[in-house]
Amino acid sequence: MLHAAKLSFMACVFALACALATPASQSQAADVTLRFANFPPASTFPCVSMDHWVAEVEKLTQGKVKVDTFPAGTLVDARSMVRGVMRGQTDIGCISMAYFPGMFPLMSAFELPLGFESAEKASVLLLQAILKFQPKELEKLKVLTAYTCPPAQVFSRKPVENLEAVKGLRLRAAGILADEVSLLGGTPVSMPQSEAPDAIQRGAVDGVFTSLDVVKDLNYAEPCRFGLLVNMSVYPFIVIMNKKSWEALPEDVKKVFDDLAMPTAQWTGAYVDAHGQDALKWGKEKYGIDYRPLPAEERAKALETVSPLVSKWEAEMKAKNLPAAEMLQFIRAGL
Repeated sequence: MLHAAKLSFMACVFALACALATPASQSQAADVTLRFANFPPASTFPCVSMDHWVAEVEKLTQGKVKVDTFPAGTLVDARSMVRGVMRGQTDIGCISMAYFPGMFPLMSAFELPLGFESAEKASVLLLQAILKFQPKELEKLKVLTAYTCPPAQVFSRKPVENLEAVKGLRLRAAGILADEVSLLGGTPVSMPQSEAPDAIQRGAVDGVFTSLDVVKDLNYAEPCRFGLLVNMSVYPFIVIMNKKSWEALPEDVKKVFDDLAMPTAQWTGAYVDAHGQDALKWGKEKYGIDYRPLPAEERAKALETVSPLVSKWEAEMKAKNLPAAEMLQFIRAGL
């Protein structure tokens, strides 16, 4: 009996030791902390997407991974983001590819006016294209996910009932959107987006050429009571990770990150599309805005008018020996 009691006592001691050891080992395994830098304000859709992704990661890894977020350029600003990720200033960063002209030539196809009608479809296609083409321009970075803003629309302080009314409008526009404004007969004006609402109020510009999600976020609905929903270009964003930080992750965590790529792209696109529609409803209720959809035949005419931008891009990419025609065919097939 004494021998049996001794064995029972030892068994209890062993069980207690295991129970005490388990939390310690879990705590040690959970010590994976990453930094995620973003450049726009916390309320905007890239940061909402960031918070969603972080919550999913922490849930799916059962707390094994902790991600500290830094919105609004508090860790790395917009134009320093690629360098900041590559040098390890941050482990993860979100970039707008349009901020880096020439750095992502093949993927800049997603800035072209190709006929996107929603951010959700554009976001899914963007990530699918990255996975399919594996562009050399991204080989030094790990892409975690990708998404776009909704298509660009015309918002104006003057009535814009049709495409003809765009001619002569002075519209704040950036990047390829400025070229589209010019081809549609308007005058593009370069200025930070944050300055545009005041410039419209003062009459320095007539409006903006941008996506629906900022109608409420930047309160464009107040100065711009009129609009034409033309569904032009989207702006592509990618979430990138430092290669060394990626390689240091446990294999099960890498799988979680990879498995989240497409759901995050789709979720973000759907979220910002819905946010744009909510902003449209809010603007109508609060300011009585009159934003009219461009009829299908006029939209086809608008896309034809700006098509030289597509032809120019294709020629430039062919000169770089990049698969421009294949990329355009892939995108158009998915529209």
